[in-house]
Amino acid sequence: MPSRGHTHFRHLLFACHLAWRDLFSNKILALCIVSGLASTLLPMLLLAGLKAGLVDHMQQTLLHDPSALEISSARNYPYSEQQLEALRTDKRVTFLLPKTRTLAASVRLQATNTTSVFEGTDAELLPSSPGDPLLGKRIEMRLAKLHAQISSPDIPVVMSAHLAEHMHLQPGDTFVMLIDRHAAGAAKMARIQLNVAAIADETVTSRFQLFVSLPVAQAAEEWRENTNLSSWQEALTLGEQKAADFLKARTPKATWPGFRLYARSLSDVITLDRDLTHQGLSITSELPRVKTILNINQQTTHLFHLMAYIGAIGFAVTLGTAIAAETERKKFHLASLTFLGLNNARIIPVVQTILLATGGTCLAFCIAWGLSWPMNRILHNTFLQDETSASSINITIAFALQLVAYIIPGSTIMAWATTRSLHRVSPWQGICNS
Repeated sequence: MPSRGHTHFRHLLFACHLAWRDLFSNKILALCIVSGLASTLLPMLLLAGLKAGLVDHMQQTLLHDPSALEISSARNYPYSEQQLEALRTDKRVTFLLPKTRTLAASVRLQATNTTSVFEGTDAELLPSSPGDPLLGKRIEMRLAKLHAQISSPDIPVVMSAHLAEHMHLQPGDTFVMLIDRHAAGAAKMARIQLNVAAIADETVTSRFQLFVSLPVAQAAEEWRENTNLSSWQEALTLGEQKAADFLKARTPKATWPGFRLYARSLSDVITLDRDLTHQGLSITSELPRVKTILNINQQTTHLFHLMAYIGAIGFAVTLGTAIAAETERKKFHLASLTFLGLNNARIIPVVQTILLATGGTCLAFCIAWGLSWPMNRILHNTFLQDETSASSINITIAFALQLVAYIIPGSTIMAWATTRSLHRVSPWQGICNS
């Protein structure tokens, strides 16, 4: 003899089977309900994909663009190492390095076989170190060489792409850097041989820049301003000492003429810019561009939530009225099933609600999936990149799964509430009214 639990489970399966057969027998009505549900969800799915493809992609592009996260000093000013150390240890800052004076960072570059000091290309020295977001992870190992081999005959440097193209240089090539100074009415020139350790991406900068280690950049400044130095090696020794003191925070009284830092996130750019401006510091940043993207993201998020609420209400009203009407029409049939011993007859509307909600969501997702490809193709040339299409589709999938996670339980609760009207109908009334 089967146990009570086994019998209850069989009745439950039979009730689910009846729910499916009832929907299949009224397939036209069920299809209309599913189509109505899909029409309420489709705009939300398309908006979710569009938001992911445009706004989120723009935000991620900015986040991966180091120049958008960069805040640098706008003019030469004596920044103490205490100020720079406070900034470097700020949780909102992911990287900070001091800069040398603008005039001291101007150098002339020549090919190794050039003898005239009037020939060459003017460039700018920019201190860099491992972890520099501006250069990225692609040449992380090359940055380590900038510090490890500064005393070698050929000092390794990283060149900007435009400078390397202008001078026709490739990684591994050598060239000469000229740094002049005037002391006691006489001009003196330091001639330093450099080696191209790597070439930065074209997107890093459009200027003629040499990325060197902080000791080398400081040595160039020492050579120009300290007329007591007789050789480049003496200047390089002083540069190494001052750079080491900064990195280890050993000389709080020392000052630097500028700095370059990178925020951890776009919102940190706004707060850092505000705090530094309130301190009276003259800085440059991509604040307008960052604010524009964050504002667009905020407004589209509000619009998306508004449409999501409207769509959810429309979905609930469409499904609720359909199930309520069907339950009212079939209440005597359900009561007859209860009279015949199927105690789980009241869950039939609940099962039908789950099936209809799932069907409507799946149909809306399939339509959104199909429309995402032509939408991405239309917007591709203006806004999107190749990877954005995948991002849009992935976000649409995630949002569809989230909808299912909320809609199906919500629909189940709503359908269970509609079956309360069945309690007013006794099982014998179903037989009498059949």
